[in-house]
Amino acid sequence: MEMTVAGVLTWLWLLSSVYFYRQSQPKMPKADTLTANTPASTLVLYASQSGQAQQVAEQLYQQLAAAAPDAGHTELACMSAMDVDTLVHYQRVLVIASTYGAGEPPDSARRFVQRLKHTAHQALAAHDSSFAVLALGDRSYTHFCAFGDYLEAEFSRVGMRPLWPQVQVDKLAPKDLSRWQQQLSQHFDVQPTSSQSNTLTARLGHREVLNPGSPNPALCLVSLQLQAPLHAVQAGDIVDIQINATERRSYSVANAPHSIPSGETNASTQVDLIVRQQMRSDGTPGLGSFYLTERLDAASEVKVIPRRGVDWSRVNAQVPLIVIGAGSGLAGVRSALCWRAQIAATHRAPTWCIYGERSATYDRPCDSELLNWQRDGTLQRLDRVWSASQGPLRYAQDVLHQHADLLRQYLLQGGYIYVCGNAQGLGQSVDLALHDLVGSTTMQVLTNQGRYLRDIY
Repeated sequence: MEMTVAGVLTWLWLLSSVYFYRQSQPKMPKADTLTANTPASTLVLYASQSGQAQQVAEQLYQQLAAAAPDAGHTELACMSAMDVDTLVHYQRVLVIASTYGAGEPPDSARRFVQRLKHTAHQALAAHDSSFAVLALGDRSYTHFCAFGDYLEAEFSRVGMRPLWPQVQVDKLAPKDLSRWQQQLSQHFDVQPTSSQSNTLTARLGHREVLNPGSPNPALCLVSLQLQAPLHAVQAGDIVDIQINATERRSYSVANAPHSIPSGETNASTQVDLIVRQQMRSDGTPGLGSFYLTERLDAASEVKVIPRRGVDWSRVNAQVPLIVIGAGSGLAGVRSALCWRAQIAATHRAPTWCIYGERSATYDRPCDSELLNWQRDGTLQRLDRVWSASQGPLRYAQDVLHQHADLLRQYLLQGGYIYVCGNAQGLGQSVDLALHDLVGSTTMQVLTNQGRYLRDIY
């Protein structure tokens, strides 16, 4: 019986998935290879979804490596690169872990969590390793720092000793971070560091409603003029906006930031955000969205704290890219496409954009930009869907199911998937669709290889 092209692709996909999955597994020494002469050492281990935990972990690593002889040899690692039984190589493991969605671990921690779950009770007790957890979260979510709670309980279950009780941090609040710094000072020879060292200032440059006349909440483009060098913020980054003395809100950068000539020695950098006006359950406007879309004026200064999100410079520009977004997730999609447009002259690999909104009549944000990118070849394929439509394609996952062969073809060519949007809506639905279409093993391979990128909130 003749196999169809789709069937051949599927078999190739399955074979390559098994091969790459085996290749992606960490090649690390097993616990039974350790000896009594293993030097005292500290591992800074992080699990990050949007780059926040990674940034905190990198700062901690530099702090310990530079000024903490009591920490011994210090190493830094993402949870995706570690196996549970390798933790016993280290006398101390300092964990920086984010929680997102409904108390879920970051994508990079999924495999580690599965291994930890199947590690026997007190399996690591004989090696006398200790740990501490810095849990990052947002108290406005029901499952605040749930992944931090999970790690603390599981590390204790497998026989590791807590150095000090878990420290939970609400939206990177300085008072919470200072408690962690105090514990570090007591256990290691380090000086506390300031959490405000990378705070920049900006002013409003331009603001416009991207869905004028829509019965749905306004979606706004907010352009900030950042008083900072061009490379202080890059495409794919996240910026935290200081709303008041105690409140911050995080937003995805919506462009490839560029310099604005100012006639002075220091030019400013334009950073775009795309913000949906939000209403609280009591009918009052959302704090961050109201501030950026209504209150902030050109005369006011706003504090901006940039942090690394998706590092597009590390993404292979010569292979296909699938970008998927919905609603205000257009920010990350637009940023990715701006980056792709910048390199199009030298790297003409296929780019496929899937974007979902509510009404085909009123909700067509950045319409001319998307069409121009399609005309100039930056975009090889553009699929837009509207949830209020009556057709068969209403959501991003519907497009993936309809064009599953193209999805597999792009991934076989080494392609990347980037998703930006709400964790409980787009993030969860697209993730389920991808697991259904290419399999859980393949999705783990993509995650381990850094080819499944998500900016979800």
